[in-house]
Amino acid sequence: MIIENTIHPSCPWYDMHQQFGPGNVKWCEERLCAVVNEPANAWSNMLFVVVGLILIYLGLKAKTASMKRFNYLFGFIVVFMGLASFVWHATNNYATQILDFVGMYFYIYFLMCLSLYQFKLISARIGFFIFSVFVILSTGMILISKYLPFPYQITVFLAALIVARLQIRGWFSNRNYPKRDLSLCLSFFVVASGFSYADISRLFCDPSNHVIQGHAIWHLLCAVGTWFSYLVFSKQNQSSVEEL
Repeated sequence: MIIENTIHPSCPWYDMHQQFGPGNVKWCEERLCAVVNEPANAWSNMLFVVVGLILIYLGLKAKTASMKRFNYLFGFIVVFMGLASFVWHATNNYATQILDFVGMYFYIYFLMCLSLYQFKLISARIGFFIFSVFVILSTGMILISKYLPFPYQITVFLAALIVARLQIRGWFSNRNYPKRDLSLCLSFFVVASGFSYADISRLFCDPSNHVIQGHAIWHLLCAVGTWFSYLVFSKQNQSSVEEL
C-alpha cells in the first residue's frame, strides 16, 4: 500500500520538508496538515520521556554518587531519545530524522560501551572514546546515504545485537545476573520489532487511525523494554559504574 505524502504548501513544516527533503521511510500513519502531523507515532514517544524522568528521579534518591551519575546519564539519554523521535514524527523531514537517529545512537552506543566496561573489556576512558566515535561515524553514514543509498537503520540493529550478545554472555558467566529483567527486556524489544515491521510492510495498517499504529506500539513497547534495560544494568555490579 502506497501512502501519499501529505505535507502540502499550506501545512506546518512544509518549508523544512522542501529544504531538507523527506526521510528514507514512510510509516503507515497518514500525515495531517498540523503541527504534529503523525499524532500516534509522535505522542507515543512520551512514554520514553516518562521513563527517562523516572530514572532521573531515582538518581535524586540514589545513595551513592556513582549511582546518581549513572541514573542521570541513563535518564537524560532516554529523555533525549524520546523527544528526538517526537520531533521527527511531528515534522517528517530529513533533518529531524537525523536528530531521531542521533537519539537512538546515544542510547544504543551508551549500552554497548557500558556493557564492554562492566565486563572489564575496556576502561571508562576508552568507553567514552568509542561512544563518541561511533555516534559521529554513524551520523556521518546518514549524511553519506544521501548520495550512496544505504539503509542506515541497520546500524542501530547491529549495535543492538552486540549489546544483546554481551548481556547474554553475562547471563552465563554470572550466577547473580538479572536474568528475568534481561528476558523481559529482550521480549519487549522483539515483540516491538514485529509491530514495527508489520507497520512498514503494511501488514498492519490503517492510515487514518491516529491512536493505534504499529510504529506507535513499537515506541510504547520499546519504552517498557528500555525500563528493563535499565534494571539489567543497574542490578549488575554497581561498582562498575563508579568512573562514569
